[in-house]
Amino acid sequence: MIQKTATVIVTTSHDDEILQKRASEKATLLGLPFVERKKQSLEKLYERYNCSKVLVLERQRWVLKSDDGDFFFHPNMASLRILALQRGEKDYLAQALQLQPGDAFLDCTLGQASDAIVASYLVGEEGKVLGIEHNPFVAFIVAEGLRNPEKEWAPPLAQAMARILIKQGDHRELLLTMSEKSYDVVYFDPMFRQEIKVSSGIHGIRQWADRRPISLEALEQAKKIARRRVVIKERKYSPEWDRLKPTFIISSNNMKVAYGVWEKEVSS
Repeated sequence: MIQKTATVIVTTSHDDEILQKRASEKATLLGLPFVERKKQSLEKLYERYNCSKVLVLERQRWVLKSDDGDFFFHPNMASLRILALQRGEKDYLAQALQLQPGDAFLDCTLGQASDAIVASYLVGEEGKVLGIEHNPFVAFIVAEGLRNPEKEWAPPLAQAMARILIKQGDHRELLLTMSEKSYDVVYFDPMFRQEIKVSSGIHGIRQWADRRPISLEALEQAKKIARRRVVIKERKYSPEWDRLKPTFIISSNNMKVAYGVWEKEVSS
């Protein structure tokens, strides 16, 4: 009997044996109760099990549903940005990161992994990309999406997605466990406290995002871990720049965001 105090349950979009088996196995791994759908509406499930969220396995993807909206994985602009990079066009994130083939890249605030996908493309097959995600449901859905895409993506995008490793946890704590100079570039993309209206692609994740600003302690630890650079993405005119004090900022007149860069001196 499922506890009536469950805040999250796992179910399927259809009463399909294969879907049910997969969903049940994942529910066990996540430590969440699995419920057979039995053609029940989401509203009925919310009411019957007194839950606030339902993690649903659809035919080709996982969706976290709640009254505030749905969250599911999608690479967003990563596909177009990789195509642009292949054409030799300028990408300001790539300019800020200065990644090279074979580099190790650490994304401390993974979210939907769009920037991590671009970074994975830049470091190539010999590179390493690790993303830290604070929310366990976001980490799960993004990890599943990266490895089991809902449609056939172009090879450069699919290969970049498949190379990304995810660790769920608090970056403030995990950074303390990492060795000095273990990554070439360390990256932060904190959720903006003031939403940029044109950024509709991040609307679904806002309710699950870690809204804490980057701490100075985490920034200092990142500087120890990075061999070459630490990069933070923020709104162009954010007061955060006065607090964080990057070495320099990369942006352009038509951008609403900017990249703050702390560059380390490389000994010869």
